[in-house]
Amino acid sequence: MDVDDEVIDCSFNEKQLILSQRDLKIVGAKVIERYGSHCEYLDLGYNRLNSIENWLYDFPQLKCLILDGNYLREAHLQKLKQPLVRLRVLMLNKNEVKLLIICIPEGIFA
Repeated sequence: MDVDDEVIDCSFNEKQLILSQRDLKIVGAKVIERYGSHCEYLDLGYNRLNSIENWLYDFPQLKCLILDGNYLREAHLQKLKQPLVRLRVLMLNKNEVKLLIICIPEGIFA
């Protein structure tokens, strides 16, 4: 399913965007354009995401990111380069991450 089609059919309440269980492979440009600048809570749990570095920095206000039940690996997290200064909660349960402590670059979580 194309995530851009989901813009109309997603749950957005103030600063929370819920796109869980939608079989998504990407976070599309329309979602980023419409919600990225002010979204603080983003739930993308139980989709088919295998990358986060291409869109994560388009959500600068993000405080809570739920990515449970996707296809993320250590290599995807190692590609993060800029600090995520506002992020306080990152949930990665049921992904393909084996050892989280070695895969997140130092200073990403300021």
